[in-house]
Amino acid sequence: MAEVSVIVPVYNAEKTLSRSVESVLAQTELDWELWLVNDGSSDGSLALCREYEAADPRIHVIDKPNGGVGSARNAGLDAAAGEYVAFLDSDDAYEPNFLKTLLTLAKRESAPVVCGSVREVYPEKNSEEKADILKAGVFRTPKDILQSFFLDDPDWLFVCWNKLFRRELIGDTRFSALAIGEDALFCTELLARCDVYAVTDEIVCRYYIYTGSSMHKQTFSLRRLDHLTSWLSIYDLAGAVSEPLRRYISVRIVHMADIYYEKCAALEKTQRKMLRRYLTKIHRRFYFRQYERISLRKIVAAAVHLISPPLFYYLAKRVD
Repeated sequence: MAEVSVIVPVYNAEKTLSRSVESVLAQTELDWELWLVNDGSSDGSLALCREYEAADPRIHVIDKPNGGVGSARNAGLDAAAGEYVAFLDSDDAYEPNFLKTLLTLAKRESAPVVCGSVREVYPEKNSEEKADILKAGVFRTPKDILQSFFLDDPDWLFVCWNKLFRRELIGDTRFSALAIGEDALFCTELLARCDVYAVTDEIVCRYYIYTGSSMHKQTFSLRRLDHLTSWLSIYDLAGAVSEPLRRYISVRIVHMADIYYEKCAALEKTQRKMLRRYLTKIHRRFYFRQYERISLRKIVAAAVHLISPPLFYYLAKRVD
């Protein structure tokens, strides 16, 4: 049995998959198995997966109908036999030290979840790079663990692919069917019941950012509401841990509700009206939870939103 199971969801990734797989083959730690989960690709991804499977007995392929990234990772989890589990997206790559560094840290600290720093790469900008260095440390209380994950990480880095998880901790936990935010929710569920969380400032993987990726699309579609749904669940899991964390999650929820309120203008009238009614309720539910102190200005702003959300957003633009 391999020590680490690496799971890669694959969907129409023929152009980038080799980079991901080769980064696993280049690991200085050799005791691993790799699960390539083809999620109903319509390009040559499955054939490429089969080529790697035939060339290395540590590589295995699962071919399934399209169900989204969460369902693909879940299929890998169901098949994985390693003591530890790692995830990798089919357009990203590990540094050669990924498994060795995180395994060493996990064993030294007896930590069921460990996390490493990330290098952002922008292929459309002449492969410009940016280092996202995390605050290193070992955290042993629910408050410290969740605050490290949410408050010490770069603002967006709530992902599963820069981490190593002990299979025993994962148990029956699986990714939700959400299209966006599913990994943040998965990590929160595990960290909420974790007794040790260790973080290294060493860079262990490369995150390739394309303007057309789901995380960076500017156009609005209803599937983006999954991100808000994810953070509402995260609030239920982690919001009571500490006041700073409650405020932080509330800020993100209100921010998303406000952005989607305006961006949904292109939707059909009935659909837009229903969605704005829902987003208005979310805004009002979490508005005051964002703040440590409630000023007169915030009370006035809340009153304006209660009377007329369009007027609130109009005035907010003028004030900003």
